[in-house]
Amino acid sequence: MILVGGSHATAIRQAARSMGVDLNFHVFHRNSPLWPSGKELFQPEFLAEFNGLEGTIFSSLGGNSHNVMGLIEHRAPFDFVHPRIKTKAKTDDDRTWVPFSAVKQSIEQTAGTFLRLLQGFAERYPGRVVHLQSPPQIEDETFIRQGIVDKGTDARKTGLAKFGIAPAALRYKLWRLNSEIFEERCAELGVKFVPVPSASITRSGFLKRKYWGDPTHANAAYGKLVLEQMRQHA
Repeated sequence: MILVGGSHATAIRQAARSMGVDLNFHVFHRNSPLWPSGKELFQPEFLAEFNGLEGTIFSSLGGNSHNVMGLIEHRAPFDFVHPRIKTKAKTDDDRTWVPFSAVKQSIEQTAGTFLRLLQGFAERYPGRVVHLQSPPQIEDETFIRQGIVDKGTDARKTGLAKFGIAPAALRYKLWRLNSEIFEERCAELGVKFVPVPSASITRSGFLKRKYWGDPTHANAAYGKLVLEQMRQHA
């Protein structure tokens, strides 16, 4: 199987190794050699190798744009109304309520290159691309905070020390919106969109405890569930 993506693919790769599954993986994130530079979306050397591969191309591209916007509480706390998610009454006077369209536009801009990559794969390899929804949010703010500290990240530079973790309800809405943006693009491109494994989510829509990896990623146990989905769609 072929997998293109960034950090969320790590859980799938770990699962593949433990299960003895042959996985042809190609890394696309901002610090990787394959990240687009200039006008060319794909490097000629990459295409020369990739064009010789056969089978379904699974994408886990662009799964963290929502965390860029709202994992750490913003210096000007905000919230928004998602039209398909019940939202509590606007009782928090300390928050700025931002229009849904503005939040969506911001996530689309952050995910812009990943969306272009998805489109590029879909156009070059029609009928072969399947996109995997990114893992759900982790609800526990204490786990997220400690995970960031354990990584050695400077809490002052990230804003964690001063502003803390954004509320779980906001993070959930941002994750849903990010997923919907990619699902909409998949529909436009004729790419199949595969939702997260139903066994991995709680009733409230968050990632179950046994599948937590680090503050923004799932673990190898979650990767095994996704790998089974990939086998079904290969």
